[in-house]
Amino acid sequence: MFRAITAAAMMLFGSIAAMAAEPATETRQIQDWIEGLDDSSFAVREEATMKLLAARSTEALEAVVRAAESTRSESGWRAAQILGTWLRSGDAESKKAVGAVVARWSTTKDERLVRLSRSLTAKPQPRVHLVKIPAAAVL
Repeated sequence: MFRAITAAAMMLFGSIAAMAAEPATETRQIQDWIEGLDDSSFAVREEATMKLLAARSTEALEAVVRAAESTRSESGWRAAQILGTWLRSGDAESKKAVGAVVARWSTTKDERLVRLSRSLTAKPQPRVHLVKIPAAAVL
């Protein structure tokens, strides 16, 4: 009987410990991806961007916002692209969360964040492809 209770307690403790370790693992993974946004390898930067795009958790949002607010050019640019994607094509919860961040940025004294908020909320412009037609073809 004592062994059964001990075994049950150990299983319960193991489950609780595993549940407590999960968020730390997710946090570490997200941090690794954020660091990957500024890696010297293009492939690593692209993979980190794709992983963060797919993450869509509160922790991922907070980390991506911090990266976008940073002054590091590559990771800041990539983080802004992730936020823009979530704002345009995310689920309703993601759109609402990113919208709140963008609204906060639009009222800050940091001109860089104000410009970023404007660029994220601006309507995308259609891409125009100019083709040079030889003069002989016009006749």
